[in-house]
Amino acid sequence: MPLVRIDAPAVLPPERLRAVADAVHAALVIHMNVPEADRFQIISRHDAQHLLIDPHYPSVERTAEALIVSVMLRAGRTEAQKLAFYRDVVAQAAKLSGIKPDDILIALSENTPLDWSFGRGQALYAPAATRPVRTAPA
Repeated sequence: MPLVRIDAPAVLPPERLRAVADAVHAALVIHMNVPEADRFQIISRHDAQHLLIDPHYPSVERTAEALIVSVMLRAGRTEAQKLAFYRDVVAQAAKLSGIKPDDILIALSENTPLDWSFGRGQALYAPAATRPVRTAPA
């Protein structure tokens, strides 16, 4: 289960941000083997004083529409998968939303199955030995 966070400037309208979110999810499904229904995304819009993104580092030309896509996911993807993911997100987001490729910063953070609880306070994907034993109600 990836958890995606898109932090964007308030000047971007919701429909353009939704197009970016759709591009990210489609690329996760295609390149990272994420199930289609496994979509968890947080989209936050910030005014200019709360979203500080260098317009030129490193050797890119960002506009006032620059945004950050953070993806937290379980470890195990190859370098080729990650590189294809980056390229596809940028290409599709540019096509669907008009966002310039230089305006999309993507950061992946990997973790283990034990780092996820989908609800009920349980780590459903953790190794069986680390999961609490379920007992029948008294």
